[in-house]
Amino acid sequence: MSNPKLKVVLVLVGVVFLVGSNDDHGEVVAMETSHRLSRCPRDEKKWQKASKRLDCSDDVTYPKTRYHCLPIDSLSSLLEFCYNRTRVQVIKGQTLCMIYDEKMDMLNHYNCSMFEKGYTDNWYMYYCDKIYKFPACFEIEPYQHRFKIEASCQPTSR
Repeated sequence: MSNPKLKVVLVLVGVVFLVGSNDDHGEVVAMETSHRLSRCPRDEKKWQKASKRLDCSDDVTYPKTRYHCLPIDSLSSLLEFCYNRTRVQVIKGQTLCMIYDEKMDMLNHYNCSMFEKGYTDNWYMYYCDKIYKFPACFEIEPYQHRFKIEASCQPTSR
C-alpha cells in the first residue's frame, strides 16, 4: 500500500468505527471512558483501586481527571469515570449530592434537603471526587429514579 491518500482514508475510517462502537463498555463524554455500575466503591481503598483501573489521575496538585462514581441525572444508574474538568467543591452546610448530567455532559448537584431528617447533619465540605465519604449520595433506587433515603419517597404505612 504505497498510496498515501488511501492510508489516510483507511485511518479515518478506523477512527470513525472506533468512536461509533462504544456500546455500553464506554462512551466519549467529559471524560475519556465511562462505565455504568450497580454499586460505587464504598471506601477510600476501593475508590483508589477503581481509579487505578480506569487510569485516572490521583495527583493532588493537578485536580483534573479524577475518579468519580456518581448517579446520572435521571437517578437510573451509577456511572464511573475520570472527569477531565475541574472538580467541584461542596461547601459545608449545603445538603447537595453531585450527579452527572448526561445531556449537559457535566457535573451538577442534587438538593438533598428531602433526605431523612438527621442524615445530612454531619456533612462537611468535600470535593466531588471524595463522595465515597457520603454513601447516601450514590445509593439510589434505579427503577424508582430516586435516592434510597429521600424521606419524601419512602413508602408510608397505613
